[in-house]
Amino acid sequence: PILAALAEQCTKATFFVVGSMVRAHPEVLKEEVAQGHTVGTHTWSHPNLKRLSSDRAKAQVEEAFTMAEKAAGQ
Repeated sequence: PILAALAEQCTKATFFVVGSMVRAHPEVLKEEVAQGHTVGTHTWSHPNLKRLSSDRAKAQVEEAFTMAEKAAGQ
């Protein structure tokens, strides 16, 4: 519904995606890209990064980026 509403208004958006949601619904990210929207990444599972070690926080960000890149095909 959000993509349809944006298309109806000829408006582009930036979507910050959570990696685990991209894994579950890669077709949504593909459609966002196909419609010319900007996609940014968040983390893998949206944890409170202050509570994670720096290595685990970095892994959260990198895993989300990798999944989004794979789903988008670019």
